[in-house]
Amino acid sequence: MTLDRSQPDRGTIRRPTRNLVTRADGKLVNVARKSGQLFVCKNGCCCGHVESGHPPVPEAIYHNEWERRRLRNKVHLTIGGCLGPCPLANVVLLLFDGRAIWFHSFNTERQVLALYDYVEQMLAAQMYLPPPPVLADYHFTAFNWDAPALEPQPKSAPPTSSLATEPDGFLFLTQADTDLLALSKVASHLDPDFPPVRGYNLSHLKTAEDVAAFLAAVLPTAEVIILRLLGGANSFREGFERVVQHAERTGAWLLCLPGTDALDPELTASSNVGVPVTHEALAYLQLGGLKNYEHLLRFLSDHLLATGFGYDPPEPQPRHGSGGRWCAKRRRQRRGGRSPSHERRRRCSPQKTTTPAEGRSPSRWRTPSRRR
Repeated sequence: MTLDRSQPDRGTIRRPTRNLVTRADGKLVNVARKSGQLFVCKNGCCCGHVESGHPPVPEAIYHNEWERRRLRNKVHLTIGGCLGPCPLANVVLLLFDGRAIWFHSFNTERQVLALYDYVEQMLAAQMYLPPPPVLADYHFTAFNWDAPALEPQPKSAPPTSSLATEPDGFLFLTQADTDLLALSKVASHLDPDFPPVRGYNLSHLKTAEDVAAFLAAVLPTAEVIILRLLGGANSFREGFERVVQHAERTGAWLLCLPGTDALDPELTASSNVGVPVTHEALAYLQLGGLKNYEHLLRFLSDHLLATGFGYDPPEPQPRHGSGGRWCAKRRRQRRGGRSPSHERRRRCSPQKTTTPAEGRSPSRWRTPSRRR
């Protein structure tokens, strides 16, 4: 799940270059270069064969979306025969930025639309991006030469986006969807002039290469980076080091916060906003609630970006809604108005038990009636 309240930045556009090729008949042809190609297995031995128990391939959706989004001159579409990994039907292969990106079990319209959204995101960034969370579970590798690419790149020269953008606003990186849900709720309550707020869940990043590509795309556009890790720095070690180095190199504000109520000295030491600001930001998150999330952003904006939106201090939030009080009332009614202490005494009082006397019919054996 992602949250992006920022305005899109078109950045710089790569100008196409001529690609002259001499055909066998001697004619010189300019072959237009494309950013990628999408292969869809449709007429192979498994994919789309419903008579063999495989789901149908939504061929019409692939073609209609490709035309509607005007990708003809950017990403070529090929719907054809077998692509190889037959046990994973239905299979899709996307070639982009020198990478082979495989997906399996592509059976629904929702998956196809998410795939084209992913393609358009990479076209806008003009670089490879890791598959988004909605597609991450269907991503796999099928070539042995994919393995070297998974090795982390040298930290001294991290990849950077080709888009020239100025840092602006907040970037909230977390491992919990609840953070993103809260941010999405409070975004509409912020002032229209409030700095852009973007939020991403890091849990879908499976390889070091995906971590590097993702951070290269999202870090350069952030003035304030909030990194909240449920398992400390070790739960995102490769990415954690890259984020810290980016803040040191660019001067961006960085808050490293734990996802639990316990303080984490390593995360606090890696933040560059000062201990008081870090602890106050953690207090907002620990107390929870939409109001605290909203005023966390206001607090950081006023302190770090020198704005004047105003903020309230962290406030304890109710742990339940009105339904909790109603349920407690219903429980008291079911007990006949007796207090909880009375119920505990009744449950804990010893009860006499008897066993069938020898020679007596079991049908005449009774358990003692409970006292009321």
